[in-house]
Amino acid sequence: MNAAGDAFDPLAPTNEVQHAQLGELRRSCPISQTPGGTWYLARHADVVAASRDVDRIESAFLAPDDADIDTQFLPFISEPEHGKVRRVINAAIATHRLSRIDAPLRSLCNELLGGLLDAGEGDIGEHYIAPIPAAGIGYLLGLPDDHQPRFIEWAHGLFGGSVLGDAESARRSRHAMREISAYLDAEIASRAESDDPPDDFITRLVNTEVAGIRLSPIACRTQLIFLLVAGTETTRNLLANAMLRLATAPDLYQRLRREPEAIGPFIEESLRVDPPLTYLLRQCKVPVQIGGVDFDQGTDVAFGLAAANRDEAVFEHPDDFDVDRSNVRSHLAFGDGPHVCPGAALARLEARIAIEVLLDRVATITLSESFRYQKTPVPFTNGPVSVPVRITRT
Repeated sequence: MNAAGDAFDPLAPTNEVQHAQLGELRRSCPISQTPGGTWYLARHADVVAASRDVDRIESAFLAPDDADIDTQFLPFISEPEHGKVRRVINAAIATHRLSRIDAPLRSLCNELLGGLLDAGEGDIGEHYIAPIPAAGIGYLLGLPDDHQPRFIEWAHGLFGGSVLGDAESARRSRHAMREISAYLDAEIASRAESDDPPDDFITRLVNTEVAGIRLSPIACRTQLIFLLVAGTETTRNLLANAMLRLATAPDLYQRLRREPEAIGPFIEESLRVDPPLTYLLRQCKVPVQIGGVDFDQGTDVAFGLAAANRDEAVFEHPDDFDVDRSNVRSHLAFGDGPHVCPGAALARLEARIAIEVLLDRVATITLSESFRYQKTPVPFTNGPVSVPVRITRT
């Protein structure tokens, strides 16, 4: 255990993840207090144990006790109500076949990639990756293709306003929230009132009941917006990190073209080595012990995903990118325990389709000479702002 005051702050904003410093922290001070007072967990085992202790450790961004649960995003709802809402969402996702979005998403990826292929170069982050996550949510919800641009705009507006904090971002976020709320309210009402609603995720969320619990129309809208906000930035970073890896590892790229069965393990290893989120913030509801350290009620704790994902106790040669790992899915990029990311399956599907389309149509991909790594500005997110590449056709 270590108190505040050391030079290295694992929560401080940086232009890239400080893996060497995180590794040293994990080995010498795996549970440490940052200058801001938050305690940081660097070991895989501690993050897993704390992630599973959901009755005593909850999101650090909690709503007031008198807040209406129907208007709170899933991570901000305390147990036991959190578990009740999540069970409904999980049941709706489980009964909705994600494979139905494969064809429209694959078509979109081919369309987006076509422009880059014609040019032979460009920012694959902007022109290929950026539209995919919001469009995937739109396809999941069963919304028409011509509605996708609005979903993309709303997703970026909502995420920016929720984390950046400047006045213009907040204004865009309020505008996006008004528009998407009205849109989803209409979609939810049309399904609730229809004798033959479409078989899509909105319909299943509206009609799903688990242990006598059914989400109200407002709660359905709230959680649909949460899926859009949470899934857009994280999946965008997953894709950007994966594309950057492929553009700098030609042998790996050609292997994936020859061995499509390695795409799944490649995505998992990308999530481990370059997680879209570097940490999660939580708070102790009651006094609790983590990794042999006692914490008081109200203590803020950061789950160090980037550090835990390179824990030598779990991953052999943890800094190596190895798609042949036997435990390739043991990473914590989506969290762990009962509060693991509900959109993990969708993110994996979107990544697989985007990479499959790329491998099918692009013979070679290399970084442009102009590339300079710049991390996304939000401290807890991890991905390059842009990935300028040169590509050739198959």
